[in-house]
Amino acid sequence: MITPFDSPETTVLGVVFVLYGYLLRVHGVSRLVAGFDGETGISKTRATKTIGTFSLLVGVSTISFGYVMSFIDPTLGNFGLVYAAIVLLAVLGCTYRINTTTEHSAEPQSEAHSGSRSPEPSD
Repeated sequence: MITPFDSPETTVLGVVFVLYGYLLRVHGVSRLVAGFDGETGISKTRATKTIGTFSLLVGVSTISFGYVMSFIDPTLGNFGLVYAAIVLLAVLGCTYRINTTTEHSAEPQSEAHSGSRSPEPSD
């Protein structure tokens, strides 16, 4: 197998995550999200974009981790903990964003751009 780094496992796993994230984020393939149904109140678009972004972040982090580890002696630092912290923060952010986002905040509309004005009170 041809991989750009010394760690083919991180490259292959990262590419799988990036592909998964691409299918979710760009194409909106909701059947890839385990346990997703339309009855939860979370829109399909919001779920696929949020989880797709999460998968892209984890995929790029995994590939980057393999790249960094190919140049550094693994016994010199706790780079695995840094990678784990990045993934943990991404999981927490994804969970928070999906659980706190409503349909109205997904596409905010301001009154200035809506074209409708409230009537001015007349004296």
